[in-house]
Amino acid sequence: ARGAWKAVTGENYGSEKAIDWAPELVATAVTNDQVEEARNALQALEDDLAEAQQTLGASKQARQAADGRAQRIANLRELVDLEPRRRNKLSTDEQNQDEWSEKVMAAELASSGSVPHQPLTCPHCQGAVDLQAGALVVHQPPEKIADAEAAKRLPEYREYLASAQRAVANSQRDLDECLAAAEQIKALETESADAPSAEAIASGEQAINELRQARDRQQAKVQSLMEAFNAAAQRQDVIKQAAGFHAEVCAWGALADALSPAGIPAEILADAIGPVNELLQRLSGTAGWSPVQISADIDVTFGGRLYGLLSESERWRCDATLALAIATISGLRLALLDRFDVLDIPARTQQAMKLFQSLAVGGEIDTLIVAGTLKEAMAKTPEWLQAVWINAGQLVDQQQQAAA
Repeated sequence: ARGAWKAVTGENYGSEKAIDWAPELVATAVTNDQVEEARNALQALEDDLAEAQQTLGASKQARQAADGRAQRIANLRELVDLEPRRRNKLSTDEQNQDEWSEKVMAAELASSGSVPHQPLTCPHCQGAVDLQAGALVVHQPPEKIADAEAAKRLPEYREYLASAQRAVANSQRDLDECLAAAEQIKALETESADAPSAEAIASGEQAINELRQARDRQQAKVQSLMEAFNAAAQRQDVIKQAAGFHAEVCAWGALADALSPAGIPAEILADAIGPVNELLQRLSGTAGWSPVQISADIDVTFGGRLYGLLSESERWRCDATLALAIATISGLRLALLDRFDVLDIPARTQQAMKLFQSLAVGGEIDTLIVAGTLKEAMAKTPEWLQAVWINAGQLVDQQQQAAA
């Protein structure tokens, strides 16, 4: 309710201030036309800002694309710079190709004649004859004799010519790459001609910042006008809401006082602890021990002393009394008590046994298990008590125990 009051009033809650709180009267009256005019001006600024941001985004993309093209141009210029050297290499390779082409043609021509051979001697006229189709004919010397050395070198010359032709093709490809790079540079430069400069982008960012500031100022103006307009229209509603939340704060405060430790819980606790303390008083008296009590602050005392100030044996008596009381009140009728040996012999055999016998005979407890470390088993066990001796983790039979 305090937070709701603060949310409505915009001020921190005060019990006295909230009684007759009312918002301050608006000094200047604001009309609905003024609010609408301010909203229209704000919308115009929002539209201008959106358009400027869109334009700036497109400019940045164009600038980024131009920067990318500039990098490509720089890479292409490296190829263009190789054009003279590649052109010279192509010229050299073409000259080399022409030389080997001439050598191949010359070798082909030289090796194109007939192969010389030794004619036969005619047995009749002793003239030079050749044997053709089984008949002797007059020997005719070849018009041109083939050059055997040229024929031998012709395959080698042809390989050199093929290598020179490949070199020319590679050099022509490299030169074409340089020429194509030059054409690409021209196209990229044409594309980047209209790209906005870094100064233009900076000016656009400055214009957007100014529009944002104008927009923010107009937003504040609209907010101020709306608050003034709504404050005048809702003043009575705010007063009514604040009064209602103040009433809730008062009601919650009264409820908190009633539910505080000193209020209703204290009364309920006092009524509930009374029977418990009566039972603790009776059990302590049966055993002949100092009375165990529970205070309104849930402090446990033994003979009027706080639990933390008790000795070990006193704490055992206090714990045992509380455990027996809980077993009785809860209806469980079962209690387990360990370290029975912390008591001295009179407290064990007289006081504690008297309390246990009273509960067992009176039917308030069905089962009570008491454990302790003793030097020897009980010499005599009452009828209402069953004693069990455990040695080295094993249950010792009563007859074995007697024989021992």
